[in-house]
Amino acid sequence: MVADNLGKTAIDKNRIDTLLRLADFSWRDVDTRRSYEWKINFGLWGAFGLLAGASLRGDIQWPRSPLFIWITAAILILVCLVYIFGWIRGLYERQTRNQAHAHHYLDMVEEELQISTPRRKFQPQKPRWPLFNWSVGSQIVITVLLAALAFFSILEGGGHPRSLNNTAADKVLVQIEDHRPCECKPAVNVEETRPAK
Repeated sequence: MVADNLGKTAIDKNRIDTLLRLADFSWRDVDTRRSYEWKINFGLWGAFGLLAGASLRGDIQWPRSPLFIWITAAILILVCLVYIFGWIRGLYERQTRNQAHAHHYLDMVEEELQISTPRRKFQPQKPRWPLFNWSVGSQIVITVLLAALAFFSILEGGGHPRSLNNTAADKVLVQIEDHRPCECKPAVNVEETRPAK
């Protein structure tokens, strides 16, 4: 605000415009990051789901050695740790910081317009652990559960090649193939059985 020569305060439109632009930039960063967040989530969840489904159907034959099982467990745990500590945690901290900046700039606009007192003074704080945020926590839980499902699917179904008898439709096919054609006497031709005239 700028004080004029009558002691009244005039609104600095340029300052307000600048603050609104800064708030808009911060929100735009949040939205852009959120779109990447969900693309990564759906890609990772889809990969775990495909791995679990293909393993349970027997489309993929995995080795049954203990070494392979330990390596598989280590890889899936590593993927989850990188996802939680490398991706989600950093993403959550940047999102929290951008949201705090946006709210701060909007508070300054309200103060400049004298329509309300500022709700808070901007002090960047370290965000809480992401697991306690309902959105981020649910993403972590879903990812870990799907990784566990993929692992147990590999253990359960990966060593058996796909064969018949896996589904109800396959059982019907086996029953149809097991039926032998009946050995009935050939039908007698009616013309041949008529007495000669």
